[in-house]
Amino acid sequence: AFELLYQDEETQTNVVYNSPENMFMVYDDTVKQEPLFAVRYGVDEDKKLHGEVYTLLETIKISGENDEISFGEKTYNPYPDLPVVEFYFNEERMSIFESVISLVNAFNKAISEKANDVDYFSDQYLVFMGAEIDEEDAKNIKDNRLINYYDKNQNNQSGSASKVDVKFLEKPDSDSQTENLLDRLTKLIFQTTMVANISDESFGSSSGVSLAYKLQAMSNLALSFQRKFQSSLNSRYKLYCELSTNVSNKEAWKDIEYTFTRNEPKDIKEQAETASILAGITSQETALSVISVIPDVQAEMEKIKKEGSSIPMFDQDKQPSEKGTEVPETNEEVTNAQD
Repeated sequence: AFELLYQDEETQTNVVYNSPENMFMVYDDTVKQEPLFAVRYGVDEDKKLHGEVYTLLETIKISGENDEISFGEKTYNPYPDLPVVEFYFNEERMSIFESVISLVNAFNKAISEKANDVDYFSDQYLVFMGAEIDEEDAKNIKDNRLINYYDKNQNNQSGSASKVDVKFLEKPDSDSQTENLLDRLTKLIFQTTMVANISDESFGSSSGVSLAYKLQAMSNLALSFQRKFQSSLNSRYKLYCELSTNVSNKEAWKDIEYTFTRNEPKDIKEQAETASILAGITSQETALSVISVIPDVQAEMEKIKKEGSSIPMFDQDKQPSEKGTEVPETNEEVTNAQD
């Protein structure tokens, strides 16, 4: 996706998102791969092209047709850099499912053929070989589900029907082959995309380290995208801080810390045990940061300090009253005090 920054009438910075279907960026061929310009475009009902070209210095309106485009009004670019930020998943600019489109199509085709086999089995034809039936016989066979044919050329006393064959016309069964193909395609789809199959029966029974290993490939993929996403966020806030109407310090974007929280199962008990072990090794802030139920570690530390300051008051309430009653020290004194 692409993110476009612009200033409104009140000199406030606004952000609008654009799909790759109607926007693209062009970079130079240097090591830095600096952006040269970006183009946002669209086609109206009359098949006319409209859009803008964003450069380092100005924004230029474009219009016309695909084979003939004219440049129009120009406006000043208030930012020192290109006011467009690209958010991309990988260097190839491919989505996570593009690499498995052929596998998904093969899976859908196998499922469709499987459904056709079921319909074929329900509608298969009954074949009579060596005997002739009329329309009335066909009705009786369908209603009574009974077939009784014999060869009239044979001796009637023997009742032989050796030359008459009645059976269903069916094609060879490929059920096991289809099931193996579906299982193989399912595994390849998740392995190729590096995504965990959370619908798997064995996935829900896993916990702790085994669950972390199953999620490791997807976690590595998320980390890779997280670094690219953070780089794009830095570009966004760097542009934002370049204008004195937004912030006074142009380097303020360097002080921003990003926190990415993933929606994955957490073992709170294990996290609490880990935090308890780290409490004697690391700082309190580091120990509390491993517990996912704590959204704000600093706020939690403040709560702990407030509760810690009130503990002595509760201890005083548990002390004997101020009437001079002494705390018994031996079992005999305890008994006398109770009496």
